[in-house]
Amino acid sequence: MRSPLFFVYALRMPETTTESPPEYHGALGDKVKISKWWLWKEMLGYEPHEEQRKFHSSNAQHRFWYGPKRLGKTTAVAAEIVPILLTPGSRSWLIGARYENVVREWETIHDWVVHDIGVKNVKRAVCNPRQGDISLELILEDPVTHDHVLSFVQGKSGRERESLQSEELDAAVLCEMNYINEGVWTREVRPRLMTRGGISLGACAPHGTTNWVHRAYQKWTDGMLPNYEFFGMGVEATANPFNEESIDPFEMTEAEYSEVVRGIPTPKAGRIYRSFPTIIEDSRPPDGLHFVGVDFGFVHPFAAVFCTVQDENLIVWKTYKRTKRTIDKHSDKIKKILGKREIEGAVCDPAGAGDKRVLRERLGWPMKRAKKDVIDGIQAVTLLAEQGRLLVMEQCKDLIAEWQSYEWQEDRYGFAKEVPRKENDDLLDALRYVVYWLKRRRYL
Repeated sequence: MRSPLFFVYALRMPETTTESPPEYHGALGDKVKISKWWLWKEMLGYEPHEEQRKFHSSNAQHRFWYGPKRLGKTTAVAAEIVPILLTPGSRSWLIGARYENVVREWETIHDWVVHDIGVKNVKRAVCNPRQGDISLELILEDPVTHDHVLSFVQGKSGRERESLQSEELDAAVLCEMNYINEGVWTREVRPRLMTRGGISLGACAPHGTTNWVHRAYQKWTDGMLPNYEFFGMGVEATANPFNEESIDPFEMTEAEYSEVVRGIPTPKAGRIYRSFPTIIEDSRPPDGLHFVGVDFGFVHPFAAVFCTVQDENLIVWKTYKRTKRTIDKHSDKIKKILGKREIEGAVCDPAGAGDKRVLRERLGWPMKRAKKDVIDGIQAVTLLAEQGRLLVMEQCKDLIAEWQSYEWQEDRYGFAKEVPRKENDDLLDALRYVVYWLKRRRYL
């Protein structure tokens, strides 16, 4: 048997083929030696089930698993990366919203390459998400030139976008991709694949119908994305014959069961925020960088949310909501709330230019213009809450009450129109402004 160091990737080879394909959509197409199917079966003991075979047989440049949990998405994506990593000189990334999101994928690849295949020339193998250091690097011999070259797969965080602009890639994996900002994919990662003709692989379970992954899926079904292919939609988790865990439908809502088990996205009629922020008892303003979100109003309430960025969390420690008062009176009250604390920035409703000028003059705040992208802002708040990084002090009772009653508008059939009801949402608007601004500026 030839050394696994000479294995190279046969992206276009059908399952039964052992010969080199006529063309290869990648950087090292003229050096194909074996089929990836042979590698999986003989070296890894991996035999894909029916749904995984569909994924592996696709010729699409961008292949996304968009199906239920426990269908084998992580295994299938890792299996595609292994032969790429074993190609001398290959470059691959694993991208998640945070470093923690790529750990499972990295561990699967590492165990297959180091333990099952037994590659010895490992230059570096480290998985430390807390330090932002996740990498598997191999020194491989090029079968043509006999030079020793570096192949690697590295973990990346979508929150550190400056690190996503350095090199061209053969493969990019989007881990839990519905939590990754769409701009990370369209502006940072996808262009990295152009020069070397690289592929992208992604995986996530459906999560409503308002995220960019579902929008891309809809465009693909309409024939607007010819280089994409989606898999797993509507395929139940029971299609994975190796799934030994049972799922109790009574432990989740009907919408959650539809997405987690059946792989069907569900419009979120009813409450907008399904996850609740972490409520904390402390009433003292925390240390950190202080920000304010402001939604202007007179008949409708003037609302302000006072919050602090601390250790990658956002802590909301005070809210203010009043009607039919002048901006001067609001600014006097806010001075008392803040005391001597300095504000890094006030993210304000762009519709209140005159009021914003008064606040700047009376309070000396650095004023920031909020982006009124409602759906993107809601997604930013949702993600922060689901990750347990949005903390709200229990004294902020008005904000908690708004959170519990915040709902989508419905059409005549009872389905969400994905437009929030404009009722009792002033503090949530202010919170959305500041969270979305902070995420876009990478404070969070």
